[in-house]
Amino acid sequence: MTQNKCLIYAVRYDKERKFISHVKARVDSHGVYVPKKEYTKADIINMINDDFVVQTRVHEYGNSYAIGADVVIQSLNGVDYIKTKPNDTEEDNLGELPIF
Repeated sequence: MTQNKCLIYAVRYDKERKFISHVKARVDSHGVYVPKKEYTKADIINMINDDFVVQTRVHEYGNSYAIGADVVIQSLNGVDYIKTKPNDTEEDNLGELPIF
């Protein structure tokens, strides 16, 4: 069976730039690509909890992209954050993805 995947390629933060509100991503569900669209942070957390492989997708050069880091949920003081590198900072962090 093909594992579901979600590749995040852009993010939208709140005004303080601590919390991601939305991401742009491409989802591969059971081997079928869903068109690129926006997802909420809650959608991404649900995907991770539903055993999707969630990763960043980074632009390399021209029209070329590469798979970046795995995205994980980290809970700190009762709040879920999405991160590529867990740490003690109470904010979302998916690296250097473009902001939309």
